Amino acid sequence: MRKALACVGLGLWLSSLGACLDLEPTTGVEQQLPQGDGGALSDECLACTRGDSALALDCAEAYGRCAENEACSSIVDCSLERSCFNLSGSEQINCSIPCGFEAGLTSLDDPAIQLVAAWSGCIIPACSEVCGFSGELPGAQDLPAN
Repeated sequence: MRKALACVGLGLWLSSLGACLDLEPTTGVEQQLPQGDGGALSDECLACTRGDSALALDCAEAYGRCAENEACSSIVDCSLERSCFNLSGSEQINCSIPCGFEAGLTSLDDPAIQLVAAWSGCIIPACSEVCGFSGELPGAQDLPAN
């Protein structure tokens, strides 16, 4: 079950990488998933995440496609509420796992995964300063250097 949770979280953000973390605990102790501590987001930040800001005008289309998909919209709202983007790239994935389940995802083939990935890949760098995001994209630290 934990492996499935990790795969859904990874799929939400980096389905193109094709690898899943195995979070199966070896001690039998319930693993705590991280959550950021960013607090309430400013109106300026929320406008940025919707692509309504000069900082992220290129993200408006990705946000619009996501907003039309109920699961994607739910995952975005949940991830913002949990301050997932304030965490490091690898912790963002774990933070988002409950969001995928709350949205009702049961498969990595769900179209919401690609929609969330497109949206987050756009807004994380564009809105990091105004929103206090870490600026790290999930899994970017795992990619080979050029």
